[in-house]
Amino acid sequence: MVGDKIAGQAVSAPLVHEEMLYLPSDFPSEVEQRTLHLSNLAKEEIRWRERQAFDALRAIQNVVKTISALRGQKIKNDRQQKQNTRAGDNIAEAIKLRDQHMVSYEAARQSLISLNAVGNFQLLTETDLYTKPGLDKRRVGDSHHTDGALWRHPAMVLVEELQPEASSSNKQGM
Repeated sequence: MVGDKIAGQAVSAPLVHEEMLYLPSDFPSEVEQRTLHLSNLAKEEIRWRERQAFDALRAIQNVVKTISALRGQKIKNDRQQKQNTRAGDNIAEAIKLRDQHMVSYEAARQSLISLNAVGNFQLLTETDLYTKPGLDKRRVGDSHHTDGALWRHPAMVLVEELQPEASSSNKQGM
C-alpha cells in the first residue's frame, strides 16, 4: 500500500529535499498507520526521533555556550572596527547554527507529536535559551534571572543519565 504512494511520488519527481520518506510520522492519522501496518515501524521511529531531539538539545546547549563565550570575548578584548566586525560575524554564524539546531529539534518534536508519543519535549523559544555566563563573576541581580527551559528541561536530565561518562569528565575538567 505504501508502495503505491511511493510510485505516485516518483511520477511527480519532486526535488530531493522535498521527497517524503513515508515514515509513520508522514501519515498523521492513527487509522492510516494501522491500515498500513506501520505500528512496529512507528515504535522504532519514536526512538529515532527522541534521539534526534536529544542530539539537537545537546547541540543547542553547546552553541549557546559558544555564543556566550564569543560575546564575552568581544566585550573584553575587541576594540577596533575590524576586530568588532569579525567578532560580530562569528557571533552571527553561531546564532545561525543555533537556529538550525532549533529547527532540527522542532522537526523531531513535531514528528513525535504526530506519532502520539508521550514525552517531555516542549516548544523552545529564544527566552528558553538564556543561561548565566559561566566565566563571569557573580553580580548583583543574578539571582533574579533564572536559566531558561533548555537548561532545566526534563529531557536534558535524561541525556545526562544516558551519558554519565561524558558529564563526569566535564565536571572533572571544571
